[in-house]
Amino acid sequence: RVNPANRVGFCHLLSATDDGLLLAIRQARTDNIVVFETTNWTKTAELNSTNVGYIDSIKFLPDGSSLVVTSHQSQPIPSVTIDFWNTNTWTISQTISGLDAGSMAISPDGKMLAIAAYDEGAVLSEINIWEERDSDGDGIGDSSDICPGHNDAYDSDSDGVPDGCEPLIDTSE
Repeated sequence: RVNPANRVGFCHLLSATDDGLLLAIRQARTDNIVVFETTNWTKTAELNSTNVGYIDSIKFLPDGSSLVVTSHQSQPIPSVTIDFWNTNTWTISQTISGLDAGSMAISPDGKMLAIAAYDEGAVLSEINIWEERDSDGDGIGDSSDICPGHNDAYDSDSDGVPDGCEPLIDTSE
């Protein structure tokens, strides 16, 4: 049995996709996040924090399209940054910054993110909630939308490109 923790050193945080195909591990010493495909335990990505901060939490969106990472820095002004890492490209698709936060929760449909903010006495002082915008109403949030302005579910030729983004739809076999 392969133990991915042996490959990354001491780890502090874990998150798995709902289907169990990806496992993200935050390395304690480097503050990097290593992502493994669990079918064969190959390293899929190694993510470096974009902030000079401490990573507080990592969670995959329920559909596996993004890994949400919250991190904080205490200097010069205490603040939290939330990065949404696209799991297809392993690039940051969205960043929310300028917060004070302690932990996060994601709704089962992946459209709502709740952040708990703490004051200096570690007493819950507020909960910030973001709901992802779905400008075209196709049920896929703008940050994950393949074909903005069109319904991503319509792909009549089954080529993986939504009809709204194809100049010519080939339905022949």
